[in-house]
Amino acid sequence: MKYYNLKPGEILDKIFGNEKKGFTPKEMEKLEKNIKYKLPSQLYKYYVKYGNSKINVLYHNIRPPGKICFSFDMLDNEFEILGETDFIEFYKKSIHEVKKETQNYLMFWHENQGAWNAGISEDDLKKGIENPKVYITTSDNLTKWKCMHNTVESFLLAMIIENVKENNGFFGNTGTVYNIENNLIKETIKKFSIDITKLKQDYSRIITCLDDENNILCVFRKNKNVIESLSVICFGKDNPFEENDKHENNTVFWIKYNMVYLMLGSIKCHLRTGKQTHSFFTVIAHTLENGKWGSKFPYLMNQIYYGEKVSFDNFKDLMSEIKRIINRLSKLNDNCDLGNSKISLEDVISMFKYIKSVLETAIYEKEHREYKNVLWEAYIKKE
Repeated sequence: MKYYNLKPGEILDKIFGNEKKGFTPKEMEKLEKNIKYKLPSQLYKYYVKYGNSKINVLYHNIRPPGKICFSFDMLDNEFEILGETDFIEFYKKSIHEVKKETQNYLMFWHENQGAWNAGISEDDLKKGIENPKVYITTSDNLTKWKCMHNTVESFLLAMIIENVKENNGFFGNTGTVYNIENNLIKETIKKFSIDITKLKQDYSRIITCLDDENNILCVFRKNKNVIESLSVICFGKDNPFEENDKHENNTVFWIKYNMVYLMLGSIKCHLRTGKQTHSFFTVIAHTLENGKWGSKFPYLMNQIYYGEKVSFDNFKDLMSEIKRIINRLSKLNDNCDLGNSKISLEDVISMFKYIKSVLETAIYEKEHREYKNVLWEAYIKKE
């Protein structure tokens, strides 16, 4: 079954149910007494039910109730530490002038190294808005703020997703993230039968679809109803992206941020991340095979790429393909269309020259030295 447009709490309930933990009502009562305001209802509910969960401190960090404070209080504290002279020297203004030119924000979240703070304006607290805008600092101090999310809910959703993505696999199988390349988004949507008409962009650029049959959470980023990116978070024991999963246009779905190696007998040849390696192969299909994947370089594109093993008897055929690739790439203009603006022609040639040199070594080792218990095959390995 699929669930569309999940709210922060729904994601935590369905995926991280065993990890959720909240702050006590007593802690929250003390907080509201200290700040002299009621927290917005959406934020209060999150703190009580989920606020003390691990997910909130994996990367960007929630402030526990005892650490929530106003930005003006932090400025006052800084004034006391620096003294009036040093404060004015740093801010080029008096503390009265600084406060006059900015608003007061209740800070409840911060970047993992303190680069930014997130808060709700005191004006919105006075109005009692249940799901107010969230602002973040845009300077090294607390004087410049910018609205980053139109609601507390959209901010919390963004933090959950960001924290999971930055801690790939933190919960074991739960949380493994696959970042889908733009040219594979349509195939991924088709693969999991996602109804994009149900992806409603109500209050956030982030829209979700939970597929409990395949144990995945699809995270879409949309801008004016146009899908800009897709990440897939897996939370089951089985990997829904089979390594040899081929489709009509020969795309595969094992692209994730891991290390990829080309194994040549006893030699381990480090390539790049899964995403980067895929991009290099895509360039070959686009520029040298007229978009027909594997039509001219079958050993490399149809066997090696898809995880199939190439026996030593075919190493020289594989070498012939790589030499032809290097030769043809070397004749291209630096400004030619590679089908991927993030890769340079020089990088592609360099990688295949590296593969060629390692393959030459493997052939020499097999033909001139005796190895016991070494099976001389070529194949892709991902770690």
